[in-house]
Amino acid sequence: MTTISEMAERWRRVNEQFTEMQGEAMTEQKEQIVGVIVNQQQSEHVDSSGSPLRPYSPRYKLLKQEIGKSGDTDFDLTGEFHSEADLIVDGETYLVNSPALTDKGELKSEWLQKWNEKAGSKASIMLPDDENKGVIWRIIRPDVVTKIADTTGCTVA
Repeated sequence: MTTISEMAERWRRVNEQFTEMQGEAMTEQKEQIVGVIVNQQQSEHVDSSGSPLRPYSPRYKLLKQEIGKSGDTDFDLTGEFHSEADLIVDGETYLVNSPALTDKGELKSEWLQKWNEKAGSKASIMLPDDENKGVIWRIIRPDVVTKIADTTGCTVA
């Protein structure tokens, strides 16, 4: 039998550890989360505010179309940028980033962020929009619920 005080203490721990629990769940599901961001770029063509990514120049769009791509802004030419993308979780902060480099040795994710900002957007190209935040929550929710149950001693039905 658990006393009310003991259960209150367990829930206090959940409250203190909730951000850490979310971070652990995100790390455990990082491939799916990275996939959400890649899909947002490749299929939805939007940044974290839901605004369209900056259009390619007519010349670059034509180049992409000539090699069989759509010409829509999707940050995908060689596949390297997306295939190397990874999730970084640090406390309350998370970001999908890619170690892929431009031909000048710059991180592509930073270069693309600056490039997109030239269209007037201050939103991140490497974070989810509101709709995809919901998708990510549905991915990590079962792990978070299990972690809460483990901490409180409650069972998950």
